[in-house]
Amino acid sequence: MFEVGSKARCDINDQKVEILYGPFMATASQEAYLVKWLGQGVWQGRSSIVWVCDLKSLPKFEVGQEVKFTNDDEVWEVVAGPFPSEGDNLWVIKDSAGLHYSSTEEYMTPVV
Repeated sequence: MFEVGSKARCDINDQKVEILYGPFMATASQEAYLVKWLGQGVWQGRSSIVWVCDLKSLPKFEVGQEVKFTNDDEVWEVVAGPFPSEGDNLWVIKDSAGLHYSSTEEYMTPVV
């Protein structure tokens, strides 16, 4: 389930949406949300009702985002992912010297 204000991805057109209201019972006894489309093109800024089954959670991080590790002050850049792995998702990250490593998201926090 999603909370009002959270972001998700809609499978209908692979666009990001913001949850405005819900969940509620819509047509055909399906749970749905009122969403605002955040993507580009004709959908941008519009609101519509989307069934729960068409919404997916967004990954915890995005490519290009800066992250830190729990006990480390060094800033790393996310360069690929997420990839399914045992437990948390796996991400490829790059350090300040340009070397690449992999890590699961449980050890990573976003740089604010």
